[in-house]
Amino acid sequence: ARPPLCVVGGQGEHVKAAALMHALEARPELPVTLLVRCYAWLVLLQRRGVVNSWLQDLGIIDAPLRLMHNFTGTTIGMLHIMLPFMVLPLYASMRAINQDYMRAAANLGASPVKAFWHIYVPLSLPGLAAGIIIVFVLCLGFYVTPALLGGGRVMMWSMQIERNVTYHSDWGAASALGVVLLAMTLALVGWSKLRWERPRLVLPLAGMQLDFGGFVKEYAADRVAALCRLAE
Repeated sequence: ARPPLCVVGGQGEHVKAAALMHALEARPELPVTLLVRCYAWLVLLQRRGVVNSWLQDLGIIDAPLRLMHNFTGTTIGMLHIMLPFMVLPLYASMRAINQDYMRAAANLGASPVKAFWHIYVPLSLPGLAAGIIIVFVLCLGFYVTPALLGGGRVMMWSMQIERNVTYHSDWGAASALGVVLLAMTLALVGWSKLRWERPRLVLPLAGMQLDFGGFVKEYAADRVAALCRLAE
């Protein structure tokens, strides 16, 4: 339900709906601590938990599913915890999209679906990229959720660092893993800054300025400038 909430909340015309969608999206989850949510998933996913009980009562399964202390439970918990950090940048990017672009596409004969995929989605890509980077960086240092829901069977990077220090007293290996983790994070953030930096083009028509995202090729800006010179 999160992507539809972002799309509805990103529509600038519906201010009250946008505020309501934003409240429904962020407010119930962010104040709840990480540990509380992990223990809630322990109650839901355990062998005699709510999920297995409902599935057995409905006759969908005969034996309880293994939803905890494995990669499945860890993925479910991490997805739930990281979802707001993905949705909020995407929501902000969609909020900044000028709705005149969609109206212009409709006036030129584009269907709503075609205008969405060719206009709305490309303009929201910077928010999507920001959300992916934030989630990836936060997941690199995830410790509590894999330790609880994975039961020690799902080994994350931070858990390996802790194990090298606590159990093996191998500070060299732990330091090497920490340096690699830091280097990966800095490289990803630096690449994203260069990739999604928005160069500004000053056009010779009444001081107009256009923003071109990193995903737009350079010849597009040159073509617009050439058309503006012809229009003079």
